[in-house]
Amino acid sequence: MIRNAITALLPIAIIGLLTATAATTWLSHAPSSLALALLPAAALHFWALRHPQLIPGLAVLFSGLAIDIVFAGPMGLWTTVYASAWLIGLLQRPSAEHSWLLSRWGMFAIAMTGCIVVLAGLGEALSAPPGTLIDHLLALTILIAGYPLFAALMRLFEPHTSADRFSPQNG
Repeated sequence: MIRNAITALLPIAIIGLLTATAATTWLSHAPSSLALALLPAAALHFWALRHPQLIPGLAVLFSGLAIDIVFAGPMGLWTTVYASAWLIGLLQRPSAEHSWLLSRWGMFAIAMTGCIVVLAGLGEALSAPPGTLIDHLLALTILIAGYPLFAALMRLFEPHTSADRFSPQNG
């Protein structure tokens, strides 16, 4: 029972860790910092596809608000980006249940492209665009290229007791 509780909390802990990582790396202003800032969105999308019941809406909200506060940008910008990744994952879930890793890679690419569009569009509308077009394309390339490794790492923490998880042969 304790093991199940710990396993169920791991996705939230991972999102918290990725949010902290994103917050600390953003201060460096490195070109790849935008990709790191989108890692929580990548994790939210992954868990929305695999085990949506493990990620409460408040985890999405707090993760986004933490980044909004640290980045000192418009409140709600990163919350909207993270919520977009989570919601896109929830919408893609019925298609992902019986798809192969390559299909989910495509779904991830669509979701992260959507997140970049939301980030750039909202940022521009709020007169606070986080990065240039080149920064956005670099972040998108890094995230999409790194998805197989990212997904493999996330699967290490996937609960194996849940009845709704995908079968191992589906990747």
